[in-house]
Amino acid sequence: MRPELLDYEILSKAYVWLKNKKHWIKGDFGKGKKYEKTEDIADATATCALGALARAAGISDAACIEDTHACALLCEALPEGYTSVESYNDNPNTRHISILSLFTRAMTKAKKLATAPLRG
Repeated sequence: MRPELLDYEILSKAYVWLKNKKHWIKGDFGKGKKYEKTEDIADATATCALGALARAAGISDAACIEDTHACALLCEALPEGYTSVESYNDNPNTRHISILSLFTRAMTKAKKLATAPLRG
């Protein structure tokens, strides 16, 4: 499988998770069933954008997800003036639909990369 296709699948899975507004939070990587802060992203009932990406990729460490190509695609899709997914997610002006749009832009780029002819 082409790595770009895997990026698309991870981004899509995170998008589907975040479509439910109850799954999206600001300020923490993940929250548990009693809405307590949790680092166990697999059991989280709500996540930030990076937490959703980590959950979709099966990665539990926020620092590790930031080193993935899928995260780089999210960063490339950020609106002008933002330097990290975390700062955009946690900005008081960022709404749920803004996060879904961010993922849509990143998925579009991943799909283009995945379907581009192979070189060499």
